[in-house]
Amino acid sequence: MRTFGALTFLLCIITIAAGAIPSISDYPPCAVTCIVDALPQSPCTGLNQTCLCADPVFNDNVGACVNSGCTVKEGLLVANMTWANCGFPLTDNTAIPRFLTGTLFILPVIFMCIRILNKFVNPSPWGADDVCIFIGFACATALVPIVYRLLAIGLGRDIWTLQPYKITEFLKILFSTQIFYITGLSTIKASILFFYLRIFPSVRFRRVLWATQGFNALLLFLYLILTFTQCRPLNKYWLGWDGEQAGVCMDFNKLVLTHVGFNILLDIWMLALPLTQLYKLNLGFKKKLGVILMFSVGLFLTAISALRIQVLVHFATANNITSEALWVYVWSLAELDVGVFVACMPSASQLWRCTFSKIRTLSHRSDERSGSTTEMIPSPKRASAPKARHLSLESTSSILNRSPV
Repeated sequence: MRTFGALTFLLCIITIAAGAIPSISDYPPCAVTCIVDALPQSPCTGLNQTCLCADPVFNDNVGACVNSGCTVKEGLLVANMTWANCGFPLTDNTAIPRFLTGTLFILPVIFMCIRILNKFVNPSPWGADDVCIFIGFACATALVPIVYRLLAIGLGRDIWTLQPYKITEFLKILFSTQIFYITGLSTIKASILFFYLRIFPSVRFRRVLWATQGFNALLLFLYLILTFTQCRPLNKYWLGWDGEQAGVCMDFNKLVLTHVGFNILLDIWMLALPLTQLYKLNLGFKKKLGVILMFSVGLFLTAISALRIQVLVHFATANNITSEALWVYVWSLAELDVGVFVACMPSASQLWRCTFSKIRTLSHRSDERSGSTTEMIPSPKRASAPKARHLSLESTSSILNRSPV
C-alpha cells in the first residue's frame, strides 16, 4: 500500500507553554527531533504556536522530516495532534455522497422495473442480455450498502482521525469494491453486446460482435486475476498501510488506469458498432435519427468514465485516502447506474412505443364508437347535429348521459 507521505503543511507544530498548550513531549520522539531541528530555520520568535502553525517553511521542514524519520502510525498521530492544537478545520464531505448514492440508484431501479414490465407487455425469450444485465444490476446494488458502510467508517473524512482498525476495514471494503465494479462494468457491456447480437442479422457483423464480446470477457477475467494477485500476500492490501506488513504490491496506478483506458476505448467502439449498420435498415430519416439518438445515450457512460479518470489519477497518489476516495466511489457508482440505464433503454423504448400505440388505437376506436352513437341520437335542431360528430370523447359522453333512450 502507498505510504502516507508528504505530511507537509500537515504538521504545523506546537509549543511548550506551561499548562496552556500540549507539551512537546506528547509527540512521538521522532517528531520531537524534527521540531527541534526545524525551529532555528523558522522566522517565528520563541515557541509561538500561532506563528509556527502558520509558517509554511517550518511546516515543510517538519513534514519532510516526519515522512522520512517516523512510521506511518506515528505520522498519523502527529497529524491528528497538529490539527487539534492548531485548530485546523477537519474534512467532512459525507453529506453529498450520502444523498447522491441513494438518488443515483433510483435510475437503474426504475429502468430495471421497466425492462421487467416490458417482458410481460411484449413477451420475448429470456436471453443472455437479460442474465448479464441482472448481474450488472446486482453489482450496482451491492455498491449502495458498501458506500453507506464506508461513510460510517470514515469515507470523506481525514485519515488521521480514524482508529487503525477502521483504516484496515476501510481498505478491506475498498478491495471488495474493485471486484463488484469490474464485474458489474463488464456484464453491463456484455448485455449491450448480446442485445446487438439479437437485432443485427449480418453474419460478418455478428462475427465482429462476438470478437468484441470475447475482448470484453478477457478484460473481465484478466483484471479479476490482477485484483486478486496485486499484493503478495493478498492481505497486504489492507494490512500494509502501516508499512509493517511484509510483502509486495504492484503499482496501483497502472492497474486502475489501464482498466479505465481499455474500457473507454471499448465504450467508443461499442458506440460506433450499431451506427455502421443503420444504412442497411429500411427506415426513414426520422426513424434512423431516433435510433441514433437511442444508441448515443451510451455517450453518457463514456463521459462518466472519462471524468472518473481525473479522480482516479488524483486518488492514486493521495495520502489522505479516506477523504480522496469519496469521489472515486461516487463516480464508480454513477458509472454502473448509468450503464444499467443505457442497457435498458431499448426495452424502455419498446415499451413506450407499444403503450403509445395501444393508447392511440383505443382512442381511435373510442372516437369511432362515439361518432356512430352520436349519429343515432335524435337532435332537436338540424343545424346542430353535424357538430356532435366533432365533439371530444368527454363531450359526447355527457350528451349521451343527458339524452333519453
